[in-house]
Amino acid sequence: MKKNIILLSSCLILAVQSCFTQSAGWLSWRGPSADGSTPETNWNLNKINAGNALLWKTNVGTGHSAVAVRGNKVYTMGNFEVQENNFLDRVVCLDASTGNIVWHYDYAMKELEDPGPFSTPVIEGTYLYTLSRGGHLHCFDADKGTVVWEKHLVDQQLIPGDAELACSPLIMDDLLILNINKNGLALNKRTGETVWSSDPNKSSLSTAVPYMIGGKRWITIQDDDSTSCVDPQSGNVLWTIPEAFITDPLIVDDRMLVFSYKGSSLYNIASNPPTRIWNNPALKARFQSFVKKGDFAYGFINQGGDKLICFESGTGTIKWTEKVSAGSLIISNGILILIDKEGILRFIEASPNGYNELASAPVIEMAATDTRGKEYRRICGCWTNPVLCDGKIYVRNTYGELVCLDVGV
Repeated sequence: MKKNIILLSSCLILAVQSCFTQSAGWLSWRGPSADGSTPETNWNLNKINAGNALLWKTNVGTGHSAVAVRGNKVYTMGNFEVQENNFLDRVVCLDASTGNIVWHYDYAMKELEDPGPFSTPVIEGTYLYTLSRGGHLHCFDADKGTVVWEKHLVDQQLIPGDAELACSPLIMDDLLILNINKNGLALNKRTGETVWSSDPNKSSLSTAVPYMIGGKRWITIQDDDSTSCVDPQSGNVLWTIPEAFITDPLIVDDRMLVFSYKGSSLYNIASNPPTRIWNNPALKARFQSFVKKGDFAYGFINQGGDKLICFESGTGTIKWTEKVSAGSLIISNGILILIDKEGILRFIEASPNGYNELASAPVIEMAATDTRGKEYRRICGCWTNPVLCDGKIYVRNTYGELVCLDVGV
């Protein structure tokens, strides 16, 4: 191992912001509210049109790990081939102003069919938590890069030996929660000791989603074919519905949108068991997570090809679709910030009235081929969520090109 110098009514479910928002920054997967949204307004999309937004770029290794940001430090993960067929994962801390490496930590990790880490680091207090595809779980001192504790989930027999993990850690109180196995796994965030676990099972690629109902906090956990409501403190399951995919569920008041490649559904989760309000087979989701604004949700579907879509969350009614190569998106100040698969950053009005692109520009170089093969899974794309924090937008591609764009005002 090498080391070198993250009212019971329609308000039954309270806004995640009020219960789970951390300090300023983009500290975890899907941002400050765990839903791909940010209240940040100190940015100007016209800087993209001006063509002078690039602040820095660097390579962080193959994979799809998004960045976590706190203050002037940026954290992410990647995979490198150091010798032929000899690979390592790297956790890296960068200077947000320059892209220079502050510290990095390497450990051996074989390359899988889908190359590189999928999980996004999580910052909590002075600690950074990371998870590899193969089950390497680390807690670091976020400033120094020293290991506080580490655990290999396969060696500890907490996950099957053939597991390929993609979820990002979720921190709740003293717990680190992972969307793995049948109904999740929780560890003490300070020691790494197991608090509760569930039966081994093929894990979904989604991350645990926190919410509150009836004055109590819950999380959603997905395995390969179901979505469950789990008590984060005990691991007890309140209910399970036979519907899931690799896309995170989206909480809308006292309801939950569940996405699938077979179609998507809305459930009333104020009842136990939940009741399905609608199902729309046309909403065949891809693996990218959706975002919402008011009564409408936005994301990618596969409907005779990639399409960006707006639909009414209460009814499942499609308002509009637009052919856009499927990348990933977040939302800020009523604007969708979307990086498409080809590396074009697009700013789109979040409105049910139609597709209205406000600005766009190619912002990241895309590799034509992978020297290790041309299989579909190695195609260079931008499928990682963009991040907006402190007037900077971060985007990356499969091969590890990470770009920081200054759009601050």
